[in-house]
Amino acid sequence: MRRVLFFPQNETHVSNMLPIACELLGDVEIFFLFATDYFRQDIIPSGFQFKYRNITRRSLGSSFYAVSFFEKIKLVKEFSIELGLLDLYDAVIVSNDGALQRVVLDKIKGTSNILLLDGIISDYSFSFCDILRYSRNKASDVLDYIRRSVRGSVFYASSLPLIGPYLPSEIGCYPFDKAFVMSCYVADVLSRRGSNIREYLNFGMPRYKNLYERKNNINLNYTQRSNKKHLRVLFITQGYLWHNELDNDRFQHEALKKIIDLVGFLRNELEIELIVRVHPRDNYENYKNISAQIQDCKMPLVEAFQETDVVLGFNSTVLLESSWLGVPTFSLMLDQRIWKFKRSFVGNGTLRIVESVDELKLLLLDIGSGKYFENKNEEKMKNLFNAYNYDTVKNIAKNIIS
Repeated sequence: MRRVLFFPQNETHVSNMLPIACELLGDVEIFFLFATDYFRQDIIPSGFQFKYRNITRRSLGSSFYAVSFFEKIKLVKEFSIELGLLDLYDAVIVSNDGALQRVVLDKIKGTSNILLLDGIISDYSFSFCDILRYSRNKASDVLDYIRRSVRGSVFYASSLPLIGPYLPSEIGCYPFDKAFVMSCYVADVLSRRGSNIREYLNFGMPRYKNLYERKNNINLNYTQRSNKKHLRVLFITQGYLWHNELDNDRFQHEALKKIIDLVGFLRNELEIELIVRVHPRDNYENYKNISAQIQDCKMPLVEAFQETDVVLGFNSTVLLESSWLGVPTFSLMLDQRIWKFKRSFVGNGTLRIVESVDELKLLLLDIGSGKYFENKNEEKMKNLFNAYNYDTVKNIAKNIIS
């Protein structure tokens, strides 16, 4: 019987892989590989039904992505040694091609390499002139510019056996046989980046099944909740800190403080219930003392959206989810922050961008009074976010078997 190995890194990867693994049962033998200590992600479900192995390391205090470059090199070497020789598999399925994933892919030769790419991949590059003109923290942004330039210059070398896992990389550097992506937009970004992926397939992602069913069965039209003096505003944080993006994390907290101040300023005109949903890979402790309600990230997002009048965030895929469902959704790019994201999906015109607190104030007042109207481009949204269809899991499983 044919054998398939899944190697997830976080909880969304598991959510996508499990339905596919269940669909494959009977046709193939399923195995999972975890590295929970390296990624600081406890993602093995209780009562997990498949055979698995977890590569452990007790002394790692932070995630692989938060340590220094030289520490990463030591961890990659250690992971490779701990992993040892792997059995033969007919296919290896990963959801990104970071250093540890490339170690696994390199150890299993003559197999089908498959990328199950959850999320939106964007072009987050910016020019040196942009830094000089717009940056408030030029030292940090120059370092970011250098890091991105280095990753781009070693894009192809990152896929080489033996040395590849020790080099910085961009997602899509590995020459996968197939890549299942969320949308045509993602495939286009990877192609422009020069990816060696042989075939792109766009069937949506299994984890969006509940979102798809809710969109078709429950009316989330915001106009039914507008024209009132009480608004529920959901602020979505991102795991910048987990990825060691310290400047973006600092901006995130500055933006949240401004929103809290705005809520206080508007209390005589509009009562706003501010809910902060902390990303599973963000630091919850940094939000304990804020003047807002903290939402448990284990609460299904679909349920959170159903109870929400407005969703605010930055460049998270979650913003596309809420916008797709019909909830007024805004990307906060305060203090001319858009210069850093203008080449990404945020800058392509699908989402409404808010660039000042005054603009946000007027939007909230318009939504509260029922005056707000959003003229959404459905074709542009479909090109960017093709979440799910009723054959998503079957189509992915069928193509894996092929």
